[in-house]
Amino acid sequence: MKKSVLSVFIAVFIVIFALIPLHSDANRAMSEELGEAMTKAEKAREKAADFKSPSYFPGEWEKAEALYAQAGRMPKNTDDDVKKAAEAYDEAAKLYESVLNLTIPLYAQAVEDEIMSVRDELVTAGAKDAHPEFFIPADREAVLALDQLEAEDYYTARETADSALSLFNLLKTAYNVRMVRNDIIERGFENYVSEEFDKGDEFFSAAMDTYTEKNIPGTKTNLDEALKKYNLVLITGWIEYAKLHRSLAETERKAALDVKADVAAKDQFNEADSVHKNSDRLFEANSHEESARGFILAESLYIAAGTATSEKRRTAEEAINNAKAAIEEANESLRFLSMAQRAFDSGDYDAATEYGKESARLASGATAPATPAPAVASRPTTAARPAGNTGTVFPATYRVRAWGVSNDCFWNIAGRPWVYNDPYKWRILYEANKRKLPNPNNPNIITPGTVLEIPPIKGETRRGAWERGKTYPTLR
Repeated sequence: MKKSVLSVFIAVFIVIFALIPLHSDANRAMSEELGEAMTKAEKAREKAADFKSPSYFPGEWEKAEALYAQAGRMPKNTDDDVKKAAEAYDEAAKLYESVLNLTIPLYAQAVEDEIMSVRDELVTAGAKDAHPEFFIPADREAVLALDQLEAEDYYTARETADSALSLFNLLKTAYNVRMVRNDIIERGFENYVSEEFDKGDEFFSAAMDTYTEKNIPGTKTNLDEALKKYNLVLITGWIEYAKLHRSLAETERKAALDVKADVAAKDQFNEADSVHKNSDRLFEANSHEESARGFILAESLYIAAGTATSEKRRTAEEAINNAKAAIEEANESLRFLSMAQRAFDSGDYDAATEYGKESARLASGATAPATPAPAVASRPTTAARPAGNTGTVFPATYRVRAWGVSNDCFWNIAGRPWVYNDPYKWRILYEANKRKLPNPNNPNIITPGTVLEIPPIKGETRRGAWERGKTYPTLR
């Protein structure tokens, strides 16, 4: 009996140990299936996140996230538990793949829009017309990125799109750097620190070489260095420019004071002084560009105040001279009246009559008679000025010269005899030429070399360009 029980026990023991490897193999297989499902879900999740699916489809993304989190929380104690968890991870992976498929067309469109936005900005600014060869590498990258997206080679497409966008952004940076360079040349600042300007050109040239090679880091470094050099030149130029116009503003201020503009044109002079003092503060605060523009405005305001004063002075002198002439006429009338009285008292009534008539004529301001009164010398007459502008030709255009050469500004140019002979008509010139200014809303800065059109204002004939040394008539 005992032997029989022992035999049964041994048999059962053998069976149990025989089944243990089979159970371990099944367990291992289920674990591997769960691991594969987890890996698949994780990769699908990462891919969808990389292409911004949460931003495009937040609702779908949250559903996938909820299922993914649920799979992670599910018990995994039994084979059945593991199987259910694996199935949950598979479903999560499918949801992530589904939202990715919805995202890709929108992502591709967004990438294309971003690239085209930068490209269109460059084209509008004229960069493509100036340097079409530099658009070729960026355009090729952009087209390749779109092809790769269509081929579902998403990560490669993303890298290519980033490369295309980087190339276009480098072109934008290069264009902006060139605009700084052009600003330097237009203002003549390159002569202040020519060595730094030349170094900037070297870095800019190197940047274009590395750009052609698609060396994005190298291009960025070279452009940054070029911009540093150009900015140094620009800053130095503005400092010197501000110093120049500070001095010119002081000169114009002294000239205005010399004609007593602070009294005769007090409001205009005070406005000029206010701008001048503010520009001084800006200069001391190292805001040299703003201070230079302020000094230029102060110059023009001092000139305007001085010109207004000169006009008032001329009017006053004319009034005084007229008064003096009237007094002289009155004195002359009294002298003839005295002579008439003496002739009358002596009985020379004919002479008394003539002297009396001359005295009355002078007192009334009447024109002298055809036959002069006795003993009265003939008086010189003032020649009448020719009227009108017919039969003469005035210049139709004028090329602006540097301030240090001819003090060119709209006020001074309008005041030239062969232009309008009246500085107060400067606004006519400004309105006709404002589109040619660096800032059309600011008439105080005109660039040397700008060709100004001179519209006729009194029916005068205007033809051809102003020539240095040539004599022109005065506009009446």
